[in-house]
Amino acid sequence: MHLIGIPLDMLPHVFDRFTRARREGLRGEHTTGLGLAICKTVVEWHHGTLTVESAEGQGSAFTVELPLSAVGKRAAKRKVAGS
Repeated sequence: MHLIGIPLDMLPHVFDRFTRARREGLRGEHTTGLGLAICKTVVEWHHGTLTVESAEGQGSAFTVELPLSAVGKRAAKRKVAGS
């Protein structure tokens, strides 16, 4: 397991398009700076949020939060009511 983390000065920019890491990927691949920007865009299309917590040398945790849809909320209520 590789625990790299994101440098503190890069955190405000990790979801910006074309923000490249200062190093190659874990397998030596070159980065384009689009991956996290695309992820954030897709999450926002679903009215959600994407956040990151990171400590350099310790690793990063990305959190995706998506709202329940109106259909999902009704299904959840039925499940609770039917329990």
